[in-house]
Amino acid sequence: MCVGRAAPDSDKDEEHFVLLRAAPNGRGLVADEGETLAALDPNHSELKGLDWHHIVAVNSAVKDVSRLIEELCYGHSDTVQLTIQSGLMIDGAKIEIENLVAGYADIPTDVIKGINLTIERKTKVAIAGTTGCGKSTMLLCLLRILEPRSGSIKIEGVDTQHIGLKALRRSIGLVPQDPVVFSGTVRTNVDPFNEYTDERIWTALRAVNLAAFVYKAGAGLHMQLKAEGENLSFGQKQLLCIARMILRQPQLLLLDEATSAIDPATQEVIQKSIRECFPDSTIIAIAHRLETILDFDQVVVMKRGQIVEKGSVSELSKIHDGVFAGMLAAH
Repeated sequence: MCVGRAAPDSDKDEEHFVLLRAAPNGRGLVADEGETLAALDPNHSELKGLDWHHIVAVNSAVKDVSRLIEELCYGHSDTVQLTIQSGLMIDGAKIEIENLVAGYADIPTDVIKGINLTIERKTKVAIAGTTGCGKSTMLLCLLRILEPRSGSIKIEGVDTQHIGLKALRRSIGLVPQDPVVFSGTVRTNVDPFNEYTDERIWTALRAVNLAAFVYKAGAGLHMQLKAEGENLSFGQKQLLCIARMILRQPQLLLLDEATSAIDPATQEVIQKSIRECFPDSTIIAIAHRLETILDFDQVVVMKRGQIVEKGSVSELSKIHDGVFAGMLAAH
């Protein structure tokens, strides 16, 4: 499948050239050989130089080549809104951590002490361990909030030290332990950069069971939220953060104890959303409640800055006198 237009200075309908073609993964559109996405609108400055990027959504059509082409060529919308992603993680995010050593500021003690870990594309991995074992420090290193003292973190074979901070952090999603809510509307909270259609925002809100609550407020997506989300419960604020990520669909999603302080009902909604709404994402979660990670593909157990166990929940639970088995027994 491809998208084209009539050749310049041609009055013959049959004379066309191709601008876009289906991406190799079949879930987006890329510029044809010798073209860039700027060919769609040569006067659009933000499209210039995007020769290694994919169009993954056109208005409300998302990651479906047939629907993308239909909307792009025959849609009836007044405007055309494109969602474009870098090609770096378009097929998923494989993480390779090699001999990573990290610590804080000028404190000589290393918090992470030479860990090695490979996380395959589209897998869900939980990082478990007692307080102070280095779990959150690893997430800070992935985001380059904390730079390694030695070793490397590679995403799809590219050292994160060689990726610009803006590009790196725009490619990664984070749901923190303490949800971040801005003073403003529901819309500006879920889509702060005004990149997505109302229809897609409502879809994200429905996925976390917030759509009915927002609708009943009477103002729809223009419902006003107070500073720090004072007119929302803690669980609703966390669900809003999850909706933000469902909308963005990052290829790498980090969860920093996202269910540690919420009620069981909200926890179940979040778990269901994580299971169903991120089919193409690699997920790394800091585990606080063990029941939230029992369906994860892999568990990595840390102790004093080192990895002491890794494997599936089933494998680790069977290790005699194992650290994870002990955590399960205590739980």
